[in-house]
Amino acid sequence: MLRRLLALLFVAFLLAIPLSASADTTATISGTVTNGTPGGGSVAGLTVTLYEYQGMNIVKQYTGTTDDSGKYVFKDVPVLDGEGYIAHVEYSNVDFPGSLLLMPQDAGKVDAIKVYEPSTDASIISLDSRSIVVNGADAGSRLLSLFEILAVSNKSDHAYIGNDGVVLRLGLPDGAAQITPQPGFDFGNAKIENGTLITTGPISPGDQTALIAYSLPYTGTSKTVTIGTAMPTQNERFLVKDGTYDISSQVFNDAGLVDVSGDKYHVLSVDKPIVGDTLSVDILGLPKAGNSGESSNGPLYAAIGAGVLVIVAGVLVFFVLRRRSHKVALAGPEGGVAAGMDGEFDDERLALAAQLNQLDERRAAGTIDDVEYQNSRQQVMQDLRGIMLKRRGLSDPDA
Repeated sequence: MLRRLLALLFVAFLLAIPLSASADTTATISGTVTNGTPGGGSVAGLTVTLYEYQGMNIVKQYTGTTDDSGKYVFKDVPVLDGEGYIAHVEYSNVDFPGSLLLMPQDAGKVDAIKVYEPSTDASIISLDSRSIVVNGADAGSRLLSLFEILAVSNKSDHAYIGNDGVVLRLGLPDGAAQITPQPGFDFGNAKIENGTLITTGPISPGDQTALIAYSLPYTGTSKTVTIGTAMPTQNERFLVKDGTYDISSQVFNDAGLVDVSGDKYHVLSVDKPIVGDTLSVDILGLPKAGNSGESSNGPLYAAIGAGVLVIVAGVLVFFVLRRRSHKVALAGPEGGVAAGMDGEFDDERLALAAQLNQLDERRAAGTIDDVEYQNSRQQVMQDLRGIMLKRRGLSDPDA
């Protein structure tokens, strides 16, 4: 529910859509449900719930069912400026949300919702990376702002629903507060148990990126961030913009600097941390806590307040770092940029990263169907693979 509310609030904010108090007209909202698992069950007769939002409030909900071909229709629903609708389909006791439809521009639009057969097999998912980015510090409130980018992949054709309602277990830094899951990922009814964030939303097939923002209290001019590993993770990173603060760790490896859309970031990295272990990073050079009015905000601090913008920036950060993960280890102990990082392919690679962002935005907005999205994404990924091979002096055998 939090994800749906945030999504509506952030999109309305981004587009500066005014809210009206009375309906101007009515519209028909319809969609088609398909089963993305080969040989999966029928999509006929599924319960579809359409939620009507005004601002942050659900003002009404409508219930219908799909026909024999998986289509559903809601006729004569009110159209208000800035109002939104989200349809949810229940399949095998799992909730699959559709796209956010904003009125009046999306009136009459046909949504496409894909459901999958559920699976409790934990081997089908992988937490590929956790990237914790230091955004800034506010001396007056004595709070350090961070956001975390999670890269999750589901290599199967089933939706992973977890065991006993637990899908992901994410250890949070000691003392984390103001924990805010960002829209764009189904966290489900997320909860916190003993310093661990537990997500319950299903993970559909493919690669997904999730973002979480939180703050940490600090004193003086430094902070030791201690975070636990609650599930197998392929790689964990800690990032700070070069020239803002200093970071060091006896556990993480110094991976030097990486270029993120024109900005240099100092990266600490560790592969396959032990589950149940704790990792610590020291952040030095913070504005002295307690100094009223003094703050030092990172480059994406304002973006988090703006909601949707942090998704775009966050995905770009994650994408660039993930593609360069095999390179940053080459950086020297002084934190120099790894060989080839600033080569002739940077502009082309970043342009392709922007294309991926645009595809994700269009998919989230419902302006592109799943087939076109997957085909376009596959082409971009192939182009990126070609760039990576060229930088190594190799050719792409699949080209």
